[in-house]
Amino acid sequence: MDNTALRQLALDIEAGRVVGTWSMRDNPGQVALSFPLVQMLDSEQFKQVQGSAHIYEYRDQALSMGVNGRPMFFSFRILSLEDWEPLRHMLIELGEQREAFLNREPESC
Repeated sequence: MDNTALRQLALDIEAGRVVGTWSMRDNPGQVALSFPLVQMLDSEQFKQVQGSAHIYEYRDQALSMGVNGRPMFFSFRILSLEDWEPLRHMLIELGEQREAFLNREPESC
């Protein structure tokens, strides 16, 4: 992904428009429930997914029914290890900016 695409993805994640496996670390079984297609991949495709940092999809691609309140997708995108590090730093920066904004005293006009 180029820098512009990574920045847009970071904004979309921060806005809650994207669901990814980074939010499922505490419950790895959730990956199969949210992304059931992963279980249907052939061995070569599965190796590619396993070698990635994360899988994700935009919420507007979710099915009308989810599992346990979580969205379910019949599509997914792969985030490479090479893209995850800069994206992770962008997400940290966005979180810090949000916190600074929320904690800043309003300026008088």
